[in-house]
Amino acid sequence: MMMMMMNDDDDDDDDDDDDDDDVEDDDDDIMMMMMMLKMMMMTMDDNIMIMMMMMMMMMMMMMMMMLMTMLKMMMMMMTMDDDAEDDDDDDDDAEDDDDDDG
Repeated sequence: MMMMMMNDDDDDDDDDDDDDDDVEDDDDDIMMMMMMLKMMMMTMDDNIMIMMMMMMMMMMMMMMMMLMTMLKMMMMMMTMDDDAEDDDDDDDDAEDDDDDDG
C-alpha cells in the first residue's frame, strides 16, 4: 500500500515543473513522519502510548500554568506600580484642593 503511494508520487514528479518540487519534498517529509509514527505505534503497546500522551498533556498544562503565573505576576507588578503613582497623584490633588479652599 505504501509502495503504491510512493510510486504515485514519483509519477507526479516527472509530470510537474521544477517549481513544485519543494512542495512535493514537503509531502515526502510528511509521509516519512507518518510512516515513522505508524512504526512507533506498531511497536509500542497501547498502554505506553496512552502514558506518553498523558505525559505530553501534563507537560503542556504545566508550561501553560507557568506562563499564566508569570503573566499574572507581571500584571500585578505593573498594576502595583501604577496604583502607587495614581494614589500619590490623588493625594497631591487633595492637598491642592485644601490650599485652594484656604
